[in-house]
Amino acid sequence: FKAPQETASEIYLNEEELRQIRALELSSEKYSLALTRDLFMIGAYSGLRVSDYNNLSKDNIQMHTGLKMLEVRCQKTKSVVDIPLHRVIKSIIKKYGGSLPPSQNEQLMNRNLKALGRLAGMCGDVVVETTKGGVLTTCKRPKYEMIKTHTARRSFCTNAYLSGMDTLDIMALSGHKTETNFNKYIKVSAKER
Repeated sequence: FKAPQETASEIYLNEEELRQIRALELSSEKYSLALTRDLFMIGAYSGLRVSDYNNLSKDNIQMHTGLKMLEVRCQKTKSVVDIPLHRVIKSIIKKYGGSLPPSQNEQLMNRNLKALGRLAGMCGDVVVETTKGGVLTTCKRPKYEMIKTHTARRSFCTNAYLSGMDTLDIMALSGHKTETNFNKYIKVSAKER
């Protein structure tokens, strides 16, 4: 018996949308939002799952042939991935005095990400399709309502793909084991392709 599967209506954030979130001026009273943003950016520029990017420590920063990298044993697959530090991640590490941001509750992060998306002006509609009882229904939701912790990983994979990076290289960084699973992460429209 094989259970029927439905393709999820998921989004990714392109480089401009990620830049808009990074550019938000968040006061010290909005520390929770700033922490969420920093953790999310680490995920968006590393390809790690939330369970991995939300639990990084200074011990994960390693030097390899003169290059700073994140060395992470993925919680889900137990495989080790080595990820060169993107300039955005380097700036976050500098902000936290040479370390990585502390972890944050995932439910709070998801709530904060929606607020960050709204503050960044991501109000365009996204068509959401769901099937219940064999009936396909569609509705529109503002893009900011669709942002969640896993959007960081989808954003990394899709943006790397759009930049021309080889699929096998992206998979090596993101820790995907099969191309079939990896392809589910690429959220490229026909126009973008």
